[in-house]
Amino acid sequence: MPQTILALILALVSFFTLGLSDVLGADIINNPMIQFKTPMGIKILIGFNTLSQYEDRWGAPWEEIDLDRIDEFVKGWMDYLGEASRLRSPRYIVVKIQQWDERCLGKDEDIYAPYEFIHFRYGCIDGLTAGNTIVIHLGDDPGRDFYWTNPITGAQSTVITKGFCMTALGHELYHLMSGHRSNLGMPLENPPGLCD
Repeated sequence: MPQTILALILALVSFFTLGLSDVLGADIINNPMIQFKTPMGIKILIGFNTLSQYEDRWGAPWEEIDLDRIDEFVKGWMDYLGEASRLRSPRYIVVKIQQWDERCLGKDEDIYAPYEFIHFRYGCIDGLTAGNTIVIHLGDDPGRDFYWTNPITGAQSTVITKGFCMTALGHELYHLMSGHRSNLGMPLENPPGLCD
């Protein structure tokens, strides 16, 4: 009998640990998280390996990520949704910046944003919302203003692309803040006027 209880306890611990991993996309052992907060109180989680991957990809220190821009996205959706927003306080939002996976390159039909991360249920994806947690990556966008380069031709844009506009942040925030309600119309990719 005690062995059965112990096995049940271990199974429950495994279930809840895997569930947390699923939501955060976090590998706590191989990619420990560091936490930041934006001025609005939004919690940002980034793994050490993710920071290293970011610096290799963009040739710039991770400190150049404009995390305050996340507040601008939240404020943009709050203004747009008004009373329809189900989120009353942004301080409950968690944004996890996930490593992208090289195995996903070219799997998506979007040739202009070829990077994605792997989720064990959904395969290669750009973003995910679970509860008040949003998971995105910075493979297509450095999270700061930049000149976008076409991955096929190598041609660089002459117009600045604003930070986080080529990520799934805007789309996933819309889902989170609208409560996935279809009566609000088709979800937009980004808050109106924020990425124009």
